[in-house]
Amino acid sequence: MVNDYSIPHKVGHYGCMVDLMSKAGFLRDALELIRSMEVEPNSIIWGALLGGCKLHGNWEIAQVVVNELMVLEPNNSGYYNLVVNM
Repeated sequence: MVNDYSIPHKVGHYGCMVDLMSKAGFLRDALELIRSMEVEPNSIIWGALLGGCKLHGNWEIAQVVVNELMVLEPNNSGYYNLVVNM
C-alpha cells in the first residue's frame, strides 16, 4: 500500500488481515504477519488470532497468543475465558 498508494501501514490494516487470515484457518501465516508488523501489535490483533485459534482448535498457537495477551492486558478476564472454553 505504501509503494502504490502512499498509504502508511496502520494497526487497523494489520488487524483486518489477521482477522481474515485467522478465520480462514491461516493461523501460522497470521502469526508471522503479526511478528513482522511495522507497528506494535495490540491486544485487539492478538485477540483476533486467539479467536481463530479457538475456531480451528489450534492450542499450540493459542498458547503463544495467550502469553502475549497476559503481558498486554493481564487483568482482562475475557481472554482467559476464551482459552478455558477451548
